[in-house]
Amino acid sequence: MNSYRAEFVAGRRGEEQVADEVVSSGQCEKHPFDEAAGTCRKCKGNWCADCLVYPFGPRKAPFCVNCALVAAGIRRYPSR
Repeated sequence: MNSYRAEFVAGRRGEEQVADEVVSSGQCEKHPFDEAAGTCRKCKGNWCADCLVYPFGPRKAPFCVNCALVAAGIRRYPSR
């Protein structure tokens, strides 16, 4: 079962699904002196807390700012 189908089925059952946020002990890709707080769900890059956006709430995996702008239709391609 793919992840979108699993989320749909879990939502229909009333179950809450907590995002599997993979955090490596790395550095933020934009701020090299800050520790990574999470991983973007689309580009899989490590980002600090200032660079992550939670458009669907804290229980879903976050986007980095660039991928969030692409997902919202403001930009066409993510810039790095």
